[in-house]
Order: sequence, then C-alpha cells, then structure tokens
Amino acid sequence: MFLRAWLFLLFVPFLACQRPTPAISFYYWKTTYQVSAADQQVLAANQVLNLYLRYFDLDWPPGAKEVSMLAPVKFGQTPDSNLHIIPVVFIKNRVFLQTPDSLLVVLAEHVAAGIQSISETAGIHYREIQVDCDWTRRTRDNYFKFLTSLKTKAAVPLSATIRLHQVKYPVQSGIPPVSRGLLMYYNMGYIADVPENSIYEEKNAAKYAAAIPDYPLPMDLALPIFSWGIQIRNGKVLHLLNKMNEADFAQDSMFEKTATNRYKAKQAGFKSGYYFQENDLVKIEQVSSSNLKEIAAGIRANKQYPFQQLIFYDFDARNYNRYEKTIFKDIAAALH
Repeated sequence: MFLRAWLFLLFVPFLACQRPTPAISFYYWKTTYQVSAADQQVLAANQVLNLYLRYFDLDWPPGAKEVSMLAPVKFGQTPDSNLHIIPVVFIKNRVFLQTPDSLLVVLAEHVAAGIQSISETAGIHYREIQVDCDWTRRTRDNYFKFLTSLKTKAAVPLSATIRLHQVKYPVQSGIPPVSRGLLMYYNMGYIADVPENSIYEEKNAAKYAAAIPDYPLPMDLALPIFSWGIQIRNGKVLHLLNKMNEADFAQDSMFEKTATNRYKAKQAGFKSGYYFQENDLVKIEQVSSSNLKEIAAGIRANKQYPFQQLIFYDFDARNYNRYEKTIFKDIAAALH
C-alpha cells in the first residue's frame, strides 16, 4: 500500500508536466475577409491553424416580422488552404424570445444552408460550427432546441460560446447540447461612467474563476485583445466607440487627457463619425499584457483540465500591434 501511494505521488507531477500547451487561434470579426502580409506573418509566427471566422449575425429587429441575416462576410481573397476556418454565427438573444417553437427547425435549416452557401463560394471545407449567443433562462429551451436541430442539419460538431455567468450558474443557465464550449473570459462588468474596466476587472474575474473546473462541458478559452472607447455626456453613456484605443485620442488636439484612460473634448466636433460636444468625456477600456498574464495565472491556478484552444478576440492589426510580438505564445505557455 505504501509503495502504491509513493508511486502515485511521483506520477501526479508527471501528469501535470504532460499538460499540453493550448494551440493559439484568433477570431476574425470583420465583414470582409482580407488577410494582409502583416496578418500572415502574425499567423505564421504563432503557428495558427484555426481561424474562427464570423459568417453572419442573426437578429429579429424591433417591428420586423421575421429573423434577418445581417452582414454576411465577403471575401476579398480565398483563405489559405492550410488554415482551418471555423464558421461562427452570432445570434441576438431576442431571436429566441420571438421565434415560435414550431419554427426552430426551420431556422436551423436556414442557418446551416447559409453557412454551406458561404463556404462553397469561398472554397472552405469546415469541420466545426460555432454559435455565439448570450442566452438567458427565458430563451434557454428554444436556444438548446435550435442547437440540437442545427447539429443534425449541419452534420458537423458544434461548439458554443459560454459567458462567465453561465459557468457560475450552470443549473439556472443550463448546459448547451454541443461538443465543446468556448469560455469568453471578458466583458465582465457594466459599460458605465465608473472606474472599473468592463472588459476585464480582476476582482470580478475572481468571482467566477473557481467555478470553471466544475463546468460539465469541455471548454476552450477566449481572451480579449480588443479595445473601445465609451463616450460619456453628463454622466450618461452615449456611444460605444468600437476599435478605438488611447492612441486615437492622445494624438488628437481636439481632446485633452484628464486622467488615466480618460479624455475630454476641448471643443465640439466630429471624430470617426461620432459627434462630440465640448466637455464630453471618453473612457478608454483595453487589456494590457500584464492583464493577460494575470488572467492566465488566475485561470491556471483553478483549472483542472487543459484547454485545447486559446483564442484571442479579435484579429486586427490595431489590436495585435499594441502588444509585444511574443505575447500570444507567452500566454499560451502560462496556461501549460
């Protein structure tokens, strides 16, 4: 008995050493697929084999009589045949509030056909589909029925995005009927005129990290490299300024820096299509390299099984150029 226990203690560290380093992947979240030479260098340097490509959005806009397929991706070039493209469909939660139970199978058929049509046009042979929807308890049943139908119609494995609150409350949220989950480790706060960063805040992350090992679905991990600005007037949020970072305002004479990640409009005017009144505030939210390393360390301390994929959101030169070239490999290694 003593010998068995001794051998087991030796074997456990060996197993830990065998934990694989997750493969590095990216989300490509643009309406036109066009990979530049610089993009290709980043993909090659990080040995990226999988690219999670947003194909289209599904929404049921207010006043509409049916679901709409919005902004299907167009291709400025044919994807490299060595790159595995995973189609991603983003679905607004209200689609499942308004779609009758009797039409969920039809909706799944249309989604499967839309993915197939886009893929054939671009010469893409996909082996997986991912669905991105922040479902709620009210929409859970309809969403899960849709996923079950889509899995049958598409005849390939499905993965689904999982928000942190869905990990923490699996009984209330339910477990989607898919092969794998994709844990979105970001957007964990309120977009508001407050000091906290809504993309990532350590104290908020700590509330969820301990629940990750108990989630009854194998998961991959998505981390944020995007940034945005929040336009604020008289304490109220007006707009979310997507893909804007601190450099956009630090180099603009129309704005002055008032605090860390905070700017104020010195005069009225337009910037990137948004109108600013004098004294409007801008709060910049982004995630630093040290934040990413902090996230990896926190997750690694709690996670009991390995992530196969580490996916960064999203693949854009404005995002990856803010980081040192080795950051993606560094984070993957930290999760090893």
